[in-house]
Amino acid sequence: MRFKQGFTFVELLVAVGIIALISAITLVNSGILSATSKVNAAANAVYDTAKKTRHNSISVKEFGGDLFPSYGIYLDMSSPDKIIVYADCEANDRDTAEEISEGRAPIVNDNDDFDYDQANCAGGNLVEEITLPYGAKIKELRYISAFDSSGTQQKIFMEFLRPEPTIWITLDDGSLLPAGRIEADITDASGKVSKTVIFRSTGQFSIE
Repeated sequence: MRFKQGFTFVELLVAVGIIALISAITLVNSGILSATSKVNAAANAVYDTAKKTRHNSISVKEFGGDLFPSYGIYLDMSSPDKIIVYADCEANDRDTAEEISEGRAPIVNDNDDFDYDQANCAGGNLVEEITLPYGAKIKELRYISAFDSSGTQQKIFMEFLRPEPTIWITLDDGSLLPAGRIEADITDASGKVSKTVIFRSTGQFSIE
């Protein structure tokens, strides 16, 4: 009876090499899938938070006792993994002397404050703070104006005022974006996977 010859040393090395290569590819793909999942979840969290915030403002959600404020979200690059949802209990807070004298006050316009740094809600105006999935963060905030100007921003305030469909967007210098959009790039820790959440001043937002 003759027995089959076993593997040679070279054949064993080739087999081990193939197994190692397949394992490495699997690990890389697994890491990419994990990063993609985190970035997708983070982008959806930003999108869903904006959607919920708009709904709270339009539906006249109560906040701070009997107050029915407008609601906004605050993004700050000093805390790129956080989303702040805030209430604005007095959207009309900056009537000018001219507006008052002409009988145009109270009126909501560009003179008013639409940001988180307010003290117009009893007990503060923080509604909730949301943390993005571990490892995901906002890499960059940009504004793109309809008037051919653009730039990166350190912080953005986006407030929803009922019954308007538009978003009142405050840039980090305190000015309002008259027309255009905000882009928030969201990435994983490696920076290899990214998604962009877009907020248009006309009221629409999307993920690209």
